[in-house]
Amino acid sequence: MIPGDGEARPAGCERRRRRLEQSPTGFHDDLLVFPRGTADRARRAVQGDGCVPELHRPEVGERDDTISLVRRGLGNPLGRGPVGLCGIAGAKLRGAGRIFAVGTRPKPVEIAKAYGATDIISYKNGSAPEQILELTDGVGVDACITSGGGPDINMDAMKCAKAGSYISNNNYFGKGMTENDWIPLNRVDWGVGMSSKQLVNGLCPGGKVRMERLADIIKYKRMDPALMATHVFRGFEKIEDALAMMKTKGPDVIKPVVICE
Repeated sequence: MIPGDGEARPAGCERRRRRLEQSPTGFHDDLLVFPRGTADRARRAVQGDGCVPELHRPEVGERDDTISLVRRGLGNPLGRGPVGLCGIAGAKLRGAGRIFAVGTRPKPVEIAKAYGATDIISYKNGSAPEQILELTDGVGVDACITSGGGPDINMDAMKCAKAGSYISNNNYFGKGMTENDWIPLNRVDWGVGMSSKQLVNGLCPGGKVRMERLADIIKYKRMDPALMATHVFRGFEKIEDALAMMKTKGPDVIKPVVICE
């Protein structure tokens, strides 16, 4: 144990701290996770001093064969961001054999396929859960990830998730439905409480160990986040332009990036 700031820390944490304070290597030259020369300060600001031994939960279960990304997001302003795309990449890394992604916008669909989506479901062709159930012969999927949509989005997930499945909610619900501010749950789709469908959620944690693991995913080319940087600006003065682009979110925008040189 190594003392520090009035408390003891495991020696492994101190080794990881020293290793993490080195400049990152193996990343895209322009799209570094932390700008060169500021990596030390950025990591300390973002990660704090804790050691987080595991990757973030909620997870999508240990026996995932088919995963449905229930995302009104690809075609809806409430969920156009890269969270669902990262869910697709994570599902592939977890070993999912078949991955459904719901949406219509060409650029996110292109990246969804690059990250591992095997089936693209268009909500313009009808109910997304019903399409997924039809494609799985009525069985449903082992796990669902929701990363966009309104307060009723988890009802879609519940409908196409099989008994014993996991539903991972990645939404921040700023408001509910009706004057009671409800997040609805369909009784029958939930198996009248007997289906063992597990709805999990959580706030994404930080921590040096976890950030190292995420950085390794990029460094060793397990996943390329640069695909989501659809618009790259150079210069501090371009921040306002990037923010305006995020506010309007055109059909080809996923993430604008500003490189402050």
